Amino acid sequence: WKPGAAPAPPATPAGGSADALNLATAAQGDLVRKLKTEKAAKPEIDEAVKKLLALKAEYKAATGSDWKPGAAPAQVKQPSPKKEVVAGQKDGPGGELSAKVAAQGDLVRQLKTDKKPKEEIDMAVKLLLTLKTEFKAATGSDWQPAGGPAGGPAKKPEKQKKAAKEVKPKEKVEQA
Repeated sequence: WKPGAAPAPPATPAGGSADALNLATAAQGDLVRKLKTEKAAKPEIDEAVKKLLALKAEYKAATGSDWKPGAAPAQVKQPSPKKEVVAGQKDGPGGELSAKVAAQGDLVRQLKTDKKPKEEIDMAVKLLLTLKTEFKAATGSDWQPAGGPAGGPAKKPEKQKKAAKEVKPKEKVEQA
């Protein structure tokens, strides 16, 4: 407590409701603005800003979206159960979208293999990303190729990497 300073808004417990977090964040933002206009001491302003940032982080954790001044608080996000959707499935949500994503991915790979112009590849990649976004919206999970996540060969463990880097000295062959 400092004499002449405005009282800090009451702290909300972790996991507070979106409405309570919205109100606390707005009040803390008002306090920071007031301290700055009154040219308060830097440590006092810094402390108020830290509290504001903590409230914003808590709001984002609770709602899934950044806090915006004057915006109605977003609904608290409920984690949805992930559905395992694999490329090649025609039934269920996103079956058709999955086929489109797979076909577009094949097209992008072919364009890159054929060394097509960058603009053409970029347009194809944009469409692929859009299709993946639509797929995720429809199914609630990221699109996965039929054989599981792609990513190239598995990485070597650290010991194998070091052993591969070590160069063994060549033995001299004696000539007779």
